Amino acid sequence: MEIENFNIYFNEMEMEAIKLMAHFRSDHKISDKNSKQYEMSLRAHYLGLTGEYAVAKAINGFFDPMPKPNGDLHSGDVIADLDGSIRISVKTTTHAPPLYKIKNLEELEQVTHIALCHFNEPSLRIVWLHKKEYLLDSHFERSFDYGDRICCF
Repeated sequence: MEIENFNIYFNEMEMEAIKLMAHFRSDHKISDKNSKQYEMSLRAHYLGLTGEYAVAKAINGFFDPMPKPNGDLHSGDVIADLDGSIRISVKTTTHAPPLYKIKNLEELEQVTHIALCHFNEPSLRIVWLHKKEYLLDSHFERSFDYGDRICCF
C-alpha cells in the first residue's frame, strides 16, 4: 500500500466533527482552558485527527477518535485491515515543506506503515504513505527548539 500526493477536501460537517473530537481528546488533559498550553494541546490533537481521518478515508480504513488517558502507546493511528496487521502512524503538519518527525525509532515498533500529511484547512494532502522501512532507510536527525528528532520528508 503506497499513496503519494492524494488530496482530501473536508466539508463543513467533517470539519466541525474533527474539531469536536479534538476537544474530546484534549480537554481532560489541561484544566486551564485559557492557557497557551491548552491551545497548543488542542491544536496538536486537531492536526492529528485531520490526518488520521483523511488517511482512514483515503484507504477505507479505521481510526479510533476516542481519548486515551495514557496515550495510544504508538500502536498506530489508522488500521487498514480487519485483522489489524496493517497499522499506520500518521503525522500531520501545516508547515511547508512538510516533515515527518518522531522522537525515537521505538515509536514505530508497532506500526507497519507511516504517512505524512500537509493540512491547509479545509483541505489536506497525503504527501505520502509508505511502509515504515521508507523512514528507516532515509531518515536523518534534526535539532529543533524542543530537542532532536528523527525526520523524513
